[in-house]
Amino acid sequence: MKTNSPFNNFNKILFIPCWSVGNVGQLCADLIINSLELKQQVILQHEFLIPYVAPPIYDHIKSPTFAATIYGNEEMNVIQLRSTFIASRYLEFCRDFAECIKSLQPSEVIFLYSSSKGELGDLLFSSDKVIEKSPITKELYSTLSKSNLKCKIVHCTCYEGDNRPDAIQMYSLLKKEYQWNKEIKQVQSWNNSTLWGELDEDVRAVMF
Repeated sequence: MKTNSPFNNFNKILFIPCWSVGNVGQLCADLIINSLELKQQVILQHEFLIPYVAPPIYDHIKSPTFAATIYGNEEMNVIQLRSTFIASRYLEFCRDFAECIKSLQPSEVIFLYSSSKGELGDLLFSSDKVIEKSPITKELYSTLSKSNLKCKIVHCTCYEGDNRPDAIQMYSLLKKEYQWNKEIKQVQSWNNSTLWGELDEDVRAVMF
């Protein structure tokens, strides 16, 4: 994967939202970034990642939102993923994404994952593991674990719909586990449309 600038925030806990039911991981990542006021580090690009650009969504960041971006502070990094990948090339994408993750030298990798409550019974009464339902999560978890990276999965079950409460619950669990001292700060764009006019003036000048 390519980055738009050098990355220098190594050896931190890394949170990665998974492509999964209800996008709970992505919503939780939004809460982490907004509540802890993480700074934008680098933008990630890949030929099999579908391009995406949108107005700013965080209270403290006034630059465009892209398909894949790393945010961080002195304690952690979050890879926020807003676009999907070309399904027929997912193995190649996984391989490159895993190499990108390893290059960040994370102290620990936390996958934020959600699955359907409708499948919960099937999982309880079968030998399948939770991530069997998500090929890309399974592939990433397997590849990184074999590289001796410490990996965990934070998992919730949900139904498709308004999944903000599920994301808040996941954030609250992480806040307690990692002893974050900032209260949850919901993302205003969840309730209000974001506008291109909210960009910093210098960014607007370049884009328009």
